[in-house]
Amino acid sequence: MIPLERQVDILARLIERSRAYFDLYKFIEGSDYRPQIIDQMNDYFWFFRFQGHILRYVLIVELGALFEKTNKSVCFQSVLERAKSRIHHVKHAELTQVLEDAHVVSSKVSTLRNKAFAHRDSRLDFDDAFKEAGITLDEIESLIEASKTLADKLCDEFEVQPPVFTTVETIGDCKRLFRQLGSEV
Repeated sequence: MIPLERQVDILARLIERSRAYFDLYKFIEGSDYRPQIIDQMNDYFWFFRFQGHILRYVLIVELGALFEKTNKSVCFQSVLERAKSRIHHVKHAELTQVLEDAHVVSSKVSTLRNKAFAHRDSRLDFDDAFKEAGITLDEIESLIEASKTLADKLCDEFEVQPPVFTTVETIGDCKRLFRQLGSEV
């Protein structure tokens, strides 16, 4: 079995990537920037054609992995179970509560992951899976923040580098790229 410290590190890196995918998706598909960059995206149609889908896909798959319910994977539930004997019971209870508080939104992500992406439920069209999940970008962002809270506390407990969000840098790079393509973003 992978050492617990390494599992905590894996969770932290998954969260970093999830946040980066979220920031990129929101930049390309969200209402804050899309109107300003759509012409440049259309100029490079074959490059940007599937960007939103790709970013949404990897975001949901990686974020969903954090909230799996199996003890055979590196996810919050299994790491917390394995960590039970190594951290103070009060700290463990706090972490478990954060995980439980995230359940409503994480179950929506799991619905998407399992029905639209990972397993492609034959009873649901891709768009129907999104309707069934009924998740918003704000909920996804709140789940990422809850994930970071969990990871920060686990990283502190096991002396692992916590996840670092680079939203400002990511958006800055996106703006610079689109300015080079002629946008006034």
